[in-house]
Amino acid sequence: MRPARSRFCRGKVCDLFGMAHGTVATARVHGRWDRRMANRLRPCQQTGDRPTMTGDRSSEGDGGAKMPDPAKTKRPWPGWRRFLVRRRVGRRRYVPWTIRFLKYYWGFKLTPAGRYLFLGICFTAVGSVSVLIPVYHVFCSLLALYCVAWCVNMASRPRLDVEVHLPPRGVAGRELRGSVQLVNRGRRCARDVMLHATDLPSGVRLVDGDTAVARLRPGESVRLPLGLFFERRGAYTLPKLWAPTTFPFNLFRAGSSGAPLGQVLIVPAFEPLGTLAVPFGTRYQPGGNVQSLRVGESCEYIGNREYVPGEPARRLDFRSWARLAKPVVREYQEEYYSRVAVILDTHVPESALKSRKPLPQFEAAVSLTAAVADKLRDTDALVDFFAAGPDLYVFHAQRRADFFDRMLEVLAVVGPHGGRPFQTLLPVLADHWERLSAAICILLDWDEDRRRLLERLATAGCDVKAVIVRSQKCHLSPSTHSPPGTWCVVSERDVLRCNVRHL
Repeated sequence: MRPARSRFCRGKVCDLFGMAHGTVATARVHGRWDRRMANRLRPCQQTGDRPTMTGDRSSEGDGGAKMPDPAKTKRPWPGWRRFLVRRRVGRRRYVPWTIRFLKYYWGFKLTPAGRYLFLGICFTAVGSVSVLIPVYHVFCSLLALYCVAWCVNMASRPRLDVEVHLPPRGVAGRELRGSVQLVNRGRRCARDVMLHATDLPSGVRLVDGDTAVARLRPGESVRLPLGLFFERRGAYTLPKLWAPTTFPFNLFRAGSSGAPLGQVLIVPAFEPLGTLAVPFGTRYQPGGNVQSLRVGESCEYIGNREYVPGEPARRLDFRSWARLAKPVVREYQEEYYSRVAVILDTHVPESALKSRKPLPQFEAAVSLTAAVADKLRDTDALVDFFAAGPDLYVFHAQRRADFFDRMLEVLAVVGPHGGRPFQTLLPVLADHWERLSAAICILLDWDEDRRRLLERLATAGCDVKAVIVRSQKCHLSPSTHSPPGTWCVVSERDVLRCNVRHL
């Protein structure tokens, strides 16, 4: 006898039904009833509340099913409720074809004018019960217009080559400008060609969708403007951009020519700061100008002195040695730089995360962090960025020309966190605060955890600057429990309206 197998026919997802006392009657594969699947499955026997599959049939006795030891079973079945369904990891949720067709027809096929025509046909359909009702003639007229426009539109489908030119990065709240080049590869003239994008992410809309090409002869090319507006920051994977025709009457869209828009990174919008009052001290940085990576920067030469045994030979000054008749080495000044840590607070209440709505307070804190990083770009300080949330972000920007762009990329994807991120952030800061000269903390609230974090930084010798972005009352009053160093409180409304120019 063949051993019982727990796999299913063709490796697909199957829904098993009709299991009564361990006997499988029928199976469903891809929405079709297939009774042959019942012959591939062996009877199973339930032990308590957990059903288990049978093992090999014994060669001795009456040939009954021999139940294996549950402890030796490699893949025990979960609960009896999920016994009937085998789920595959990564499989997309099935959507009925009717829902997909209605979504395609209403979202892509019909233009706004076509939707009104479709609704007019539905409302006047009551007149089709009798020719004596006057609205019957209106129904017939609209239906005739609908059929003629649909047939002509399907016969006018163009064959186009679509090439999209879109910048890979934009700014939240602003329009991202690009262009689309269309080339007619068909034998007929393409008329009333427009741009259209379906299934755009939430907060993204097409700006130049009404721009149309009245006529595009075979072999001709034209370049159309493309504009996308992004309300929020983040990394977006955009769908395909279509170039259908709406000829005639601008009631329907037809055409399969398109090109993917690709991925776009939207960085937070910010207003540059006028002044940033932070005392920048200097500390010795191991590695010196290797960390700064600034062109033309080197150790400062002080003078010569006598050679001490054990010093590197590359510092020997042979000309002075020949002149003084004794070994002499060059002496350089140790390198001290200002190192500033920018810490972003990502802790928000869990109730705010469950609402799945934009968090103005957190978005204002991200924008203010970008403004602080832009101001630090004008200084000679080494900048480190720390943010703890669902992922720990540690960014050592150094003094490179592109550090601000890379920091904006990190700020574009950072998200809020409902837990306590300070427990994760403290061990990471402990490895760096001996080299830090100053720390700028962008906080969302003021409580004991945040006060403890700032006290640890102040104890390590850092000049602390705390900026609390909050319009409501804090858990601890900053006036009575003042943070170490300097601090200020700003409202998220002022930050989002670009009214904060001085910190």
